[in-house]
Amino acid sequence: MKYSPLFSAIYLRIAPLVLPLKIENRLSNTAYRLIVLSLILILRKTQYWSPKKLRELQKFRLNYILRHANNSQFWKTRLADKIYLKSLEELSSLPLLTKKELLTSPKETLITCRPANFNFFESNRTSGTSGNIIEVFFEPRHFYVSGALYYFRPLLAGASFSFRKMLRYFLNHSHLVYRLAFRTNSLKLISYTTPLLLSADEKHFENIYKTIAARRFISIESMPSTILRLADFMKSHSYPPLSPKVLIVSAAEHISEAQKIYIEETVGCVIRNFYAMREILWIGWECERNPNRFHIHAERLIIEIVEHTGKPIKNGDEGEIVITSLDNTLMPIIRYQTGDMGKLIEVACPCGKTLPLIEFRGRIMHNIILPNGEKISFQLLREFFEEETLSDRILQYQIRQDTPNTLIADIIPKPNLVIQQKFLDDIQEKIARFLEGAIKVTVRTVQKIPPGESGKHQTFVPLNPKANS
Repeated sequence: MKYSPLFSAIYLRIAPLVLPLKIENRLSNTAYRLIVLSLILILRKTQYWSPKKLRELQKFRLNYILRHANNSQFWKTRLADKIYLKSLEELSSLPLLTKKELLTSPKETLITCRPANFNFFESNRTSGTSGNIIEVFFEPRHFYVSGALYYFRPLLAGASFSFRKMLRYFLNHSHLVYRLAFRTNSLKLISYTTPLLLSADEKHFENIYKTIAARRFISIESMPSTILRLADFMKSHSYPPLSPKVLIVSAAEHISEAQKIYIEETVGCVIRNFYAMREILWIGWECERNPNRFHIHAERLIIEIVEHTGKPIKNGDEGEIVITSLDNTLMPIIRYQTGDMGKLIEVACPCGKTLPLIEFRGRIMHNIILPNGEKISFQLLREFFEEETLSDRILQYQIRQDTPNTLIADIIPKPNLVIQQKFLDDIQEKIARFLEGAIKVTVRTVQKIPPGESGKHQTFVPLNPKANS
């Protein structure tokens, strides 16, 4: 079946609306799964569309969002009754949306529905790593369908699934997705379709291992730092790798290529690295044939790379990532400044997909501040730490600037590897030389790097978030 941009835009919008507002045990609900499956079949076509055809789909969905946005007090003022754009190029004429505006604007003014009954909405709160917690609201049916649709899409990427096999896959896996995470200082393996499966002290990874091994197929969503601890446990206790039936979705933290290889070999799994934000949901996934480059879900998002002035960058240079959501009609997110740095990749991807490719380059606030006020991007140090000569020895690291004059690098060596002091001294000397001797650098090995307040592993802890903004 051939799908036109108009048909696809309409179906992506109306298909979730046949479901009730509230669904218990969603992944066990046949109607819910069939809706997700039918939408996946569309995405399996659109990911190979020409850029022109994809932009046409985006334009249909964008204009639908603009019409809804004018129903909110906040957007009606900002858009000046603009409800139709002739081309996507006109999007750059609209004002940028900042985190501060989302944080300080009364939520009633951001909602397009009247009356705004927040009891019927779904909401997501950001983790607060940027300094503030932002709450974004979603229409429930689109929230849950989009959440599953763009989660499963990368899991099926590259797989030769026939319709019959896909149908069997979605109808038979009632316990398909789990989350491995720390909750109140204990490690828990949680099913999305059943109550809590397992709660264990983090020292008892054996229970986690046995629970995973007992499943025929399991997809686990987890932060890389958590999976690294499971891998370390398996390595230190000589546990055999699990089979490739285990698929781990990594999100919320940066994962280096060395960490990815170590986890896959030790745990015996396949890792899919996702790019996501709580206020946007799933944004893209790392291409299985193009490491460190992410395919964007262009059917639900428009990505722009802009200068500090807000002007779009079109030649593939690095800038701030700005996102427009095409499926949140309840609380429109239009030209949202994410605070992330990246660049669009203009060359064709070897996997054959025509979806936009982006290379994530870190947070804007991730700068080392020298005593004279000069800022140096942490991304340059990250590239140094993740080059081959270091990644062979380092499992995890954290750079921390405690004062304007000091920088501390904590390193966790790979299991059963002893790092000599000369190796640390060499790293210390290279970093100090890179910073032109302006900061005292200390490099040391540690057994554990504590997570940040949000529970995420922080590769870089800046001196002062405000100073880094």
